[in-house]
Amino acid sequence: MPERERLDLVEHLRLLLDEEAPLWEAPLEATIVTVDGSIKDGPWSAELCASVLVRWIQSGLVGLYRYGTGSDSVVDLSRDEALTVAEDVSQWRPDSCDVFLCLTDRGASVSDDVWRQVAGPVG
Repeated sequence: MPERERLDLVEHLRLLLDEEAPLWEAPLEATIVTVDGSIKDGPWSAELCASVLVRWIQSGLVGLYRYGTGSDSVVDLSRDEALTVAEDVSQWRPDSCDVFLCLTDRGASVSDDVWRQVAGPVG
């Protein structure tokens, strides 16, 4: 994958983390609205998204959570559970994946350079 596309994917996933978006949204096309207009990103291969997210989870930058039995209760997935879910892209569908992306404390405190470095080569 060309470097510019890799950086676009990393930025796309970082935006989804900031929004705490559902995991199944990761590979979808997104429109980013700026003061100068709008930019379309993606769609991305779910496997490419998973390869980056798995590295970030392994490095402690990203976590996954789901809502518990009460609509206000949140259940954080263990690292092993998060890796299992992130690796199984066949389950990344709105009707079967109720898992959301989130930053960990470590992820919230590191520079953009760390995110890009941990993402590693893609594709």
